[in-house]
This record gives sequence, C-alpha cells and structure tokens, in this order.
Amino acid sequence: MVSKETARPWPSWLQFYPTSPKRQGIAITGSVNQLCQFPAMGGAHDKIEGFYRSCVKLGGLSETQGVVIPRANEKNRVLRDEVAAAVADGSLHIWSVTNVDDAVAVFTVLDTGQPDGNGQ
Repeated sequence: MVSKETARPWPSWLQFYPTSPKRQGIAITGSVNQLCQFPAMGGAHDKIEGFYRSCVKLGGLSETQGVVIPRANEKNRVLRDEVAAAVADGSLHIWSVTNVDDAVAVFTVLDTGQPDGNGQ
C-alpha cells in the first residue's frame, strides 16, 4: 500500500531534475529495464482507458492530460471510440517513449541533452 510518506507525484527518476518544472496530469505505465528502456507491456489500452475515465470522473479533461506508454505498445493500441475521439481531438494525449530520456522530456518539457564534463 502506498502511504502519504512514500507517494510521489512523479516517477522517482525525475528527482535528478530538481529545478525543472514538472508537468502534472500525466500518468506513466510500464517498466524500465537496466538499459533505461521501456519494454512492451500488457494491458496498455486498459491503463489508458482507466486514466481517461478517472480524469472525466474527477472534473473532465484539461487538454494537458495524458499517458506515457512504451513505444513498443503503440502499434497494437486499440481504444474505445470515446477515448480514441478524445485523443484525436487533443483532449487526451498519449506519448510513446523508448527510453528514460524520452520520458523525462515529456514530464519536464526539457531536452535531456548530453552530460557535460561534470556529468550535468
């Protein structure tokens, strides 16, 4: 069970970007392997649709909300008509990522770039 003390508003790897603004209203699903890649996962459509229903129930879509999924799941994505229409009209976003750098760019709206000589 997640307690108030352990709950985080964004994935823990975003702690390495403490001064960058974080986008709220974005869900992420899947896992990250030891190579910082997001492999394919099961049930992506259920997770997208669940997030959609939660947003609608809690006040509607703000056109900034969305879900981050592994790019490997993109080609097999099948959504209910209502959810597909929300994606098509820009009310709900789905970002497909390959690796952690891609996901950081979605959550922070920053280009992760390459580390300098000091690892920054």
